[in-house]
Amino acid sequence: MEVVPFTKLLSPEEHACETHFTTHTQRNSEGRYVVRLPFIEKKGSLGDSRPIALRRFNTLENRFDKNPKLKENYCTFLNEYNDLNYMSLIKNQNLAMPGFYLPHHAVIKEDSTTTKIRVVFDGSVKTSLGVLFNDSLMVGPTIQADIFILLTRFRYHAYALTADIEKMYRQVLVHPDDAVCQKILFREDPNDILKECSLDTVTKGTSCAPFLAIRALSQLSEDKGVKHPIAANVLKKDFYVDDLLTGAKTHAEAKFLRDDITAFLQKGGFPLRKWASNDPSLVPENSDNFTSTHMSLDPNANIKTLEIHWNSFRD
Repeated sequence: MEVVPFTKLLSPEEHACETHFTTHTQRNSEGRYVVRLPFIEKKGSLGDSRPIALRRFNTLENRFDKNPKLKENYCTFLNEYNDLNYMSLIKNQNLAMPGFYLPHHAVIKEDSTTTKIRVVFDGSVKTSLGVLFNDSLMVGPTIQADIFILLTRFRYHAYALTADIEKMYRQVLVHPDDAVCQKILFREDPNDILKECSLDTVTKGTSCAPFLAIRALSQLSEDKGVKHPIAANVLKKDFYVDDLLTGAKTHAEAKFLRDDITAFLQKGGFPLRKWASNDPSLVPENSDNFTSTHMSLDPNANIKTLEIHWNSFRD
């Protein structure tokens, strides 16, 4: 009676979501994962979502009129989305085509070390049938370690390493048949024709996004872990969403771990960035955060991970 079970029991929906992932997930020629959205009901029963998406975009354009700088940054963000193939223009726009339109808006993050503006896509809106897009999707089980366990284990390492996966959600592709359920309305000028685009990667703001991205990361350890056993083990136990907190007993072990996990994640299209360590020699020279800490104990500092401040230079 005092033994804690090692196997987590899944609810029927969580089990169905896991089965859906293993059945429908593929890898493309680049090694990146291509997933299907885990719908509870048929996509055709969602109803019409375009009118509310259009109203929300008109409100956004009014905001642009008052803030040209916001408009410039917003357009830059979405143009980058397009250039990196995270979204694509729907050339033959057919309003009768089944799908879902995601309203979107801007969030300003002054403390971000990378992108100051984020475009947020909203899956929590009702369609003409009163259906929420997010309610039509299975959420999926939690498959990563508890954050308290991860942080406690992180403090045991003599040589500590932190990093995060660059744009983790966007590294996981969505099958074209499901990408039509992630459509947005956009144009750079009110005089232009309104464009319809599909978001072709896992998208924050949809209820299944965390599971799909994290599960794809976990699948990499199953698919390619034989040749990278150490990195595969770290991937399973030392990640919290896209944040890596790991380390080793010796400098040589930490250096090997850094190189091994970097090469391993590249096989799934998951590049690591913003490296930091309590030993500066372990930070890659080409790191985009080479001269600064990834976290800081200084309460006034802007750089942190998992909402925890850590000064890697003084630790």
